Amino acid sequence: MRTQLLEYSCNDTDLFYSKEIKEYFSLDEEIDLETHVKIILENFINKNPEHKKLIELYTKKQNLKGTAILSAHGESVDGRWKYNDGEHDFLVQGWINAKDEQYGLLIIHSCNPEGDEIQSKKSAVLVPNVVYNEFKHLQGLVNIELYIPGMKYIDSYTTEHSLKQLK
Repeated sequence: MRTQLLEYSCNDTDLFYSKEIKEYFSLDEEIDLETHVKIILENFINKNPEHKKLIELYTKKQNLKGTAILSAHGESVDGRWKYNDGEHDFLVQGWINAKDEQYGLLIIHSCNPEGDEIQSKKSAVLVPNVVYNEFKHLQGLVNIELYIPGMKYIDSYTTEHSLKQLK
């Protein structure tokens, strides 16, 4: 079964989003989609300058460009992190595997109620560690975790060390 995600491109970022996300955020016009992408990039990347530096250095060294965002409702089903495309559930890890090595950065804009971990072979990945929404994130109730292949998850307090390792 093939996922039925909708797609939108904005500069060097490709957004893959579900019908429910389209309805929930009223993403009916191109300006709405562009704003949705900008908000995700702001919340996941720009709020943490150290992670941003690390991602930029890592993707440059890997010769990878661009960002892919998965924006869909997420849940834990049978102990596995899944997203819903509007009709069916799919593994978040499956989406990561399909986009890995095609983009420098993958962003999972999806609830992760069980704090499930992911992995990738080459792309950096940003994931929430719990049920995600922008309000919880602004209140500091959600952490965005950075996964870098070969380095695993990067804790905020070890970012400086990780930057030195990459240089």
